[in-house]
Amino acid sequence: MYNGATYVKTVTTTSTSITGLAALTSYTFCVKAKNTSGPSGCSNVQFTTGHNITISGSTLICSSATYTANNVPAGIPINWDKSSNLSISGSGSTVTATNNNYGWGGEGWVSVKDASGTELTRYNVWVGRPVIDYIDGQTSVGSYANYRAVITTSGSHVGIVSSHTSYQWDMLISPSGSGSYSINQSVYGLSADVYFYDEGYYRLQCSSFNSCDNHATYIDIYATGNSPSPVSTYPNPVSDVLNIDIDLKTIQARYRRALAGSTPPASDPAFDVRLYDGKGNIMRQTSTRGSKVQFNVSSLTNGIYYLHFYDGVSRKPDIKKIMVSH
Repeated sequence: MYNGATYVKTVTTTSTSITGLAALTSYTFCVKAKNTSGPSGCSNVQFTTGHNITISGSTLICSSATYTANNVPAGIPINWDKSSNLSISGSGSTVTATNNNYGWGGEGWVSVKDASGTELTRYNVWVGRPVIDYIDGQTSVGSYANYRAVITTSGSHVGIVSSHTSYQWDMLISPSGSGSYSINQSVYGLSADVYFYDEGYYRLQCSSFNSCDNHATYIDIYATGNSPSPVSTYPNPVSDVLNIDIDLKTIQARYRRALAGSTPPASDPAFDVRLYDGKGNIMRQTSTRGSKVQFNVSSLTNGIYYLHFYDGVSRKPDIKKIMVSH
């Protein structure tokens, strides 16, 4: 085996390894096979060695940030490149990247290239303020809808945006103040469940924040405002024990609506739960402030019954049809 015209080694197997090669260097090795008849002609093996150059620095650039090329082989010249929204100052292993438009936000990158212009490694960053492209969701709803902040980004930039950005959902316009809606924001803030309790026009806003700046966008919504029932029952049909679950969050939202934004009293409302037969007779009844009720219906005759739930806020009860079947 020869490196050019220089002898390297002789081996007796069909494979071997060569150490001590320089990084980012092109080589041509001549390999000859030999037997009792003598050596064969030269078979050339051409390749270019790799590298382990990396870039370190912040993944968020507000005004400027410093970046360092690590593990650059001795004697190998490097050049820096960047996305169009950045400018680079300095040279060698450490440079400074500057945001060209501080009021703008978007994807960016810096990279290291060799002397021929071949990119060796790239480092993705987010530049400037966070950006929400639009809010995805229904503009005409009943009492509930889910909304999602849409951010157009790709690849590793998704994780970069997530690591630097927080979100807040707010209602800017509603028919009767904070009592006419409730917002349940997701853990990471990119989506929100919104309940509408009054008919009318709403304006829902999502704001994004990072250490550079903030950005907000909104969606206009018309809701009919049918309040969701806070009561669920199971099993149905039922033979022995009827379970009644009460959604306390929905009750509290109704309470805020009824008070039109006033501060609720310290104590929660009491709930009156009744089970009527088809003739209007009360077969079971209880009062509670908790979230669960059970009625034993094993002694009731088969047929249709009606569960009335009075939440202590609304004038009319929530009514559920119950089938008793033994």
